[in-house]
Amino acid sequence: MARMPRFLISHQQTTYHVISRTALDRYPLGDQEKSLLLTTIQQLSGVYFCEVLGFCLMGNHFHLLVTMRPEDEISDEEVKESYQRRYGDEYTLMAGQIPFYRQKWTSLSEYVKEIKQSFPQLNPACRQEPRFVAWLFNRTSPGVQQKARTKRNLLG
Repeated sequence: MARMPRFLISHQQTTYHVISRTALDRYPLGDQEKSLLLTTIQQLSGVYFCEVLGFCLMGNHFHLLVTMRPEDEISDEEVKESYQRRYGDEYTLMAGQIPFYRQKWTSLSEYVKEIKQSFPQLNPACRQEPRFVAWLFNRTSPGVQQKARTKRNLLG
């Protein structure tokens, strides 16, 4: 059965339950790979305008409960700070690039895509297994929770 299309809400703060599974028959994520994946998620969560409320890293998939901030709530200064965290002082963000990065770093799809694309680059074992790069069946279900009470139910 084909997966259901993503249901994304772009103009308000929204919480999503993200599931991403491997296409492999085995369990490619051992302790070392899980540690690298967690590091990747932590680093990107410091750049993207999101808050990870919970996560679970399994042998062949992971779950994230993540709240994404909407584009219109992000100031130019916040985009500049995220850019510096991501690229350091070596590169300069031009004023014309701010809308691009604001849109990118508030997108759930871009966030999950970058997690998946960054992880194989960090893990040498993944580069040796070409099918691992095809790991990526991504399913995002709309946990559109706006109240703390609902978030507690999801985490508890």
